[in-house]
Amino acid sequence: MSMVNIGEVYYLVAKRYGQKQATSFWEEFQTTPIRILPAPNALILEAARWKSQYPISYADAFALASVLVEQAVLVTGDPDFRALSEAGVVQLEWIGS
Repeated sequence: MSMVNIGEVYYLVAKRYGQKQATSFWEEFQTTPIRILPAPNALILEAARWKSQYPISYADAFALASVLVEQAVLVTGDPDFRALSEAGVVQLEWIGS
């Protein structure tokens, strides 16, 4: 998971539930087996390329670029990725309702 996307989750938790919960999220996240990817120039440009081609947020473009580079499955409940899945760009595992 890109550190950019972790930052996105962090700010959303802080905005909705407060800084204390955001700090707890970060502390707990670091104990998971999910590998944290930095955002090197190549990943930034890959995300920008996908953002230019599809109507997704910039943070979503980082998620997409990260899983494509890592040859992984994107775990999401975000319907913005549905078109990418249907186009065969990315394999998704849907969560949520």
